[in-house]
Amino acid sequence: MNVLFTPTGWNEYLIWQTEDRKTLIKINRLIKSIMIDGALKGEGKPEILRYINGYSRRIDEQNRLVYQYTKTDIIILSCEGHYDE
Repeated sequence: MNVLFTPTGWNEYLIWQTEDRKTLIKINRLIKSIMIDGALKGEGKPEILRYINGYSRRIDEQNRLVYQYTKTDIIILSCEGHYDE
């Protein structure tokens, strides 16, 4: 399974690398959970998004991992803030 990032998702991921290693580790755990468990099972309370073609998982109280899932790819759309911000 390939993990791909949109430009926004990648920039946010890079920010976590320099600002908060604990959150970065959590994001990596969530991505691994998606790879193992699929789009709607596993860690982070996965849910289907209504207004965006994709899914979200809780990183922490303020941040969500927003992604799309196919048979071959996980596409990270965002990993900072909420999906509705």
